[in-house]
Amino acid sequence: MDWASGASPLVTTAHTTYTTDMRGRDIDLVKGLDPAIVTVTNPLTNSIRWNSANRKWELYNGSTWAALIDYYAIEVGAFTGDVTKAAGASVLTIGAFTGDVTKSGMALTIGANAVGDSKLRDSASLSVIGRAANSVGDPADIAAGADDRLLTRTAGALAWTQVTVGMFPDNVVSNAKLAQVATQTFKGRNTAATGDPEDLSVATAKGMLGLSGSNTGDEPSASESTEGVLEIATQAETNAGTDDARALTALKLKNVVRPAFSAYRAAAQTLTNGAFTSIFADTEDFDTNSNYAPGTGRFTPTVAGKYLVWGHGGPGGNSAGSAVQLAIYKNGAASKISYDRAPGGTGIGHSVTAFVDMNGTTDYLEFLILQDSGGDQPLTTGIYNSFAGHWVCA
Repeated sequence: MDWASGASPLVTTAHTTYTTDMRGRDIDLVKGLDPAIVTVTNPLTNSIRWNSANRKWELYNGSTWAALIDYYAIEVGAFTGDVTKAAGASVLTIGAFTGDVTKSGMALTIGANAVGDSKLRDSASLSVIGRAANSVGDPADIAAGADDRLLTRTAGALAWTQVTVGMFPDNVVSNAKLAQVATQTFKGRNTAATGDPEDLSVATAKGMLGLSGSNTGDEPSASESTEGVLEIATQAETNAGTDDARALTALKLKNVVRPAFSAYRAAAQTLTNGAFTSIFADTEDFDTNSNYAPGTGRFTPTVAGKYLVWGHGGPGGNSAGSAVQLAIYKNGAASKISYDRAPGGTGIGHSVTAFVDMNGTTDYLEFLILQDSGGDQPLTTGIYNSFAGHWVCA
């Protein structure tokens, strides 16, 4: 209502109007002249009102309303509880907040990591603060009731429990996590009855297994007079035939390398009169160990031993009474020679056979023929000549 000087109510105002005007002014005062809920016109200079919009007391200076002060000191009695203040000793001031607690308007915020351990409530002895149940709710003390316990999640809840075998996944304990052992020992148990593992030496283990060999390994090697371990010979050892300490198997014997070959001369070749001619058997029937060389006519076995070798053939034509000699040469020298005289006319077959000891490395054999018919003669070719041999024994 209008608060101007001389405005209603006046002494001359009617009784009913006077009462209404006075009541209106009383209501404005009770409401603190708050512009949000009352309308005051022509307020008196130095009037004071509460402005709920900006939450401040304001003073009317005759033309405008201005805030009295931004901050207020309010004298209150003693505070007890979480906030304390001695009675009459100081005032509680509401203003800007700095430090761990900040204020924005009327909202207070505690800074991150501002609540130290000393500000937390006390907890029970030997406990942690948390929530054991699998649900949202207030934290509580989770106390360890005994020594040697770990905080684990078991059956959907947190609890202090003793470690059990079932808590370890398979294959998580590596060799590096095991206790170290001495050189040439391994884990086991020699002491009677169930108990912790022990470091066992080779000697202790042999005693546990009933092994009595004098070596530091396993049982002794077997021999004609000693019972023990018998090693299986390799194919190379079987082929060599020099090892007397290893066993042979049927398959190794079947696959043993025993050189053998058979070859003949298919192409034409001339036998020089009065001199030995080396027969280059150029076509192989077989060569079990690739020891015969058709290009040179040489048989060079790679397995040592005694060999049976033979050759047959002769000149395609000859004069009666002329000599024919067939020879087996070893390393370029005659080893065996057969001697025959031709009856004359068409050629006839001649042969030579020899047992020869070969070293299995450098020794080689050749087949040669000599004829003295008085002129060169052709060699009987194809099935009418051959050079062959095979291993017999060591």
